[in-house]
Amino acid sequence: MLSGNRLDFYKDIQKEFLEECRLKLNLSNTEFAYLLGISVRTLTDWKRKKFLLPEKVAKFLSNKTGIKIPESNKIVDQFWYTKKGAKKGASSMLNKYGRVGGNPEARKAAWFEWWEKIGKFQKRKMFDRKLISKPSKNVELA
Repeated sequence: MLSGNRLDFYKDIQKEFLEECRLKLNLSNTEFAYLLGISVRTLTDWKRKKFLLPEKVAKFLSNKTGIKIPESNKIVDQFWYTKKGAKKGASSMLNKYGRVGGNPEARKAAWFEWWEKIGKFQKRKMFDRKLISKPSKNVELA
């Protein structure tokens, strides 16, 4: 139930929806979290909108309580935040250390020099021929 798309609600609508469902079912936070198969901490994080509410959970609660799912701002992918976080991380690394790996042209020239002197003459097990045994003709094999 926790996988899939997420609902991005406006402001405190997510908290209000969860509280309304919990009260309609007449459950404590602990019992409500147990019903959803999550920890109380996750429930608290959903109420604070630290995490977005999974669409499947909202549908489950709507079916169980009869409360209509509030209109959401948008529906986002389960891992919507990864691209955003990756950009922030890359920007932070670039600001802190500069270009990682040095000069790409110099690195490529150094690799080519190594390849011409050493690399292409080294034996690599990956390129060794493997023996293939061809089975003899057999009526049963066909």
